[in-house]
Amino acid sequence: EEAEMHGTQESLGPNVALEFTRDSPMSRRQIEAFQESMANLRKLVLQLISLGTDFIEKTRASNKAAVKFAAELSKREYSRLLFTNCFPDVGDLSTEILGFSATVCTIAKTE
Repeated sequence: EEAEMHGTQESLGPNVALEFTRDSPMSRRQIEAFQESMANLRKLVLQLISLGTDFIEKTRASNKAAVKFAAELSKREYSRLLFTNCFPDVGDLSTEILGFSATVCTIAKTE
């Protein structure tokens, strides 16, 4: 009611209302500030969409590379290199490397 007595209240949506006196300098400043806020919001949303798209593309590429890496680790042709008597303290690394390979593959496939 107070807005009706001293000026006008305009609703621009469910959460936005401008109160002003018709064609006053204050109403113009409020409208300009609102327009600037909307322009900045638009820039922010477009930037977030761009960055989000880039993030998704790079994550997919990373996951493909991780699967290739895991496949290379688990190739049997290297098994003689992983089991040797030269370093008895190290022991057989094949079990650990195959486990690591499986873990990398599992992580990569959970997009």
